[in-house]
Amino acid sequence: MSALEQSDTDHDACSEFLERLIRARRTLFYNDLFELELHQAAFDLAALEVQVRPRPTDAVVRFTVPVVRDLAGALLRRWHAVVMRADTVHVDAPNLLEDVRYFMERHGLSAAHAVQAGLVVASGADGIATVDDRFAMVDETLLRVYTPRRLVSASRSRRPPAWRRT
Repeated sequence: MSALEQSDTDHDACSEFLERLIRARRTLFYNDLFELELHQAAFDLAALEVQVRPRPTDAVVRFTVPVVRDLAGALLRRWHAVVMRADTVHVDAPNLLEDVRYFMERHGLSAAHAVQAGLVVASGADGIATVDDRFAMVDETLLRVYTPRRLVSASRSRRPPAWRRT
């Protein structure tokens, strides 16, 4: 999401990292949950941007407002451009459900985060690229986390004490 949205604090670092992955022909894995969250975020961001502008006559920004649809559509088109340029693999969420309970019980992740962690493990991917430091609660031998430099300290502080490096 951060790589796709130019107003995001971590956009520059994340978009540069995504470009390096694409140029290196690395396989990018994604799932249904990611796409659902992406659609929600695209519309939420678009609605927020429209609220900053002069208010619509009814003072309520809805997803059905044409300018909101256009802004959300632009972000979703950026995602589809990534899918077309990169080597991507879509993994159905039901295939990940076995791992959800494990990551929730053992590492304290929410169901949504557990699905993402399960995707990494099930796909055999090298790790997860994220701006969410909650993934650091998973042992790094199981889930390697790639995050912008400014978030490294926060991520490391979430690790259980036995895993922290000095």
